Amino acid sequence: MSHALIWFAVLATAPQETSPAYDAAVAARQRGDLVEAERALAALSAQQPKNADIWLQIGLTQMAAGRNAEAEAALRRVLSLAPDYPDARIALARIEWRKGERDAALASLAPVAATGNAEVRTLLAQIEGSPEPSPIAGWQINADLAYSFFDGPQPDWQDLYLNVRAPLSDRVTVGAAIEPSWRFSRFDLYAEGAVEVALSDAVSVNARLGGTTDADFRPKWQLGLGGRARLTGEQNATIATIDARQARFAGGDVQTLPPGVEQYLAGGQVWITAQWINLFDETGRHRAGWLARGDVLATDRLRLFAGYADAPDTSEGRTLDVRSVFAGVAYGLSDTLEVRGSFSREDRSMGADRNTVSVGLGWRF
Repeated sequence: MSHALIWFAVLATAPQETSPAYDAAVAARQRGDLVEAERALAALSAQQPKNADIWLQIGLTQMAAGRNAEAEAALRRVLSLAPDYPDARIALARIEWRKGERDAALASLAPVAATGNAEVRTLLAQIEGSPEPSPIAGWQINADLAYSFFDGPQPDWQDLYLNVRAPLSDRVTVGAAIEPSWRFSRFDLYAEGAVEVALSDAVSVNARLGGTTDADFRPKWQLGLGGRARLTGEQNATIATIDARQARFAGGDVQTLPPGVEQYLAGGQVWITAQWINLFDETGRHRAGWLARGDVLATDRLRLFAGYADAPDTSEGRTLDVRSVFAGVAYGLSDTLEVRGSFSREDRSMGADRNTVSVGLGWRF
């Protein structure tokens, strides 16, 4: 088939017009908001099941999430609609190469090898030059520094949060976190490991276990079990969440059970989070409260958020009733690098009120 005929086939089968909802979903994928991107694309694919561009974006999103089996199915659907779609063949070849299926990867690229596409030529050279699969992408590293100061005479606090997440397979992700804290001239180092398993496209569960050596104010140990379930697959999705915790502090055991819901609006550009926070404090007393938060994608790279909470919180081994207000901003410097900052104010039922400034950096690769 000549170059002209190949490109004519692509143009004839791949839609050329895009919508604001499609553009927003692509932008979400590019900045790393994969859950948001997949929700929006699922709604679009339900409306336009034969749109090859939408299925391509679904496949690319699932690849970025490390769910290569699902991504492969989506990409093969693209090729059933547009057999010579270069981007789909490139993505499929990458998956096959990473699995060690060198011959299959070359076969996937063969129909577009003569198009002159620079990315096709580069990938062909890589595959032909090495039979070894390249590493699976999808790592995340986050670092956040929080500085707290009080209305009273208490010394300031400093908290550092470092965590990394990495996919083990299409459906399993593991993570680790280290959180050094300096409070009231004392130091605690909390460490935690976590695993998340996607049971389906709509449901995932997670577990985490952490602890502190010679704990003064952080938990001596903590066990967490949680999950997420997409209740609707529409563009404005509804997500149910839970994150139960059992923790042992110096002052006693504390259990937390906060069921929540995330509601997406405006095609995924806006979402609202609400939690009903239930806590059994170190004396066994049940306390309850709530949290509400809103996020807005002001631009493709700029996200704003703010919220309010009136709920119990355990700190320094004792539980207090706390009212807090917070707001922040996150900005994507590139498709893989994000900077963020926030401020919060806590009115505490006992002791001095607390103000916290936080800055952070997130990196995906």
